[in-house]
Amino acid sequence: MGTSTSTSYTDFDIVINSQSSAYDRFSYRVTAVDTRGFSSDPSGLPYANVWGDPIFGLAQSLPDSLISVNPPLAQLKQNFPNPFSPRTEIEFNLRDRVHVSLVIYNILGREVARLIDDVKETGYHRAVWDATDQPSGVYFYTLKVQGITRTRYMSLVR
Repeated sequence: MGTSTSTSYTDFDIVINSQSSAYDRFSYRVTAVDTRGFSSDPSGLPYANVWGDPIFGLAQSLPDSLISVNPPLAQLKQNFPNPFSPRTEIEFNLRDRVHVSLVIYNILGREVARLIDDVKETGYHRAVWDATDQPSGVYFYTLKVQGITRTRYMSLVR
């Protein structure tokens, strides 16, 4: 727990100690307590995207230069659920505000849906694909950001 006499506080003591993936999202709630013990309602649900491989138990012994991670420009997660029928969600993270293209292709490489073709802000994003009009099979989804392409596959089952 930390204290501050101003309207801002930087917490350097958070340790994420779990079996999470290298790119995860964690919630962080804040409650303010004054000198008389009165507390505020918890804050909304701000979140932090965690980039790079977690370093468990080493953060305090490593110099800042080793734990400062330059996140990738774009990170594409596996869709969920997978296999799916007929809707699935695709999540991705962006380091910067950039133009993004998120396209679904069938096994023959034909475009079957263009979910996003627009500028997106830094942070976490989610797109939903409704494949009601598509046959069962394997599909590929591709995220393109400033010359970088990330592709994953998913299975539609009926």
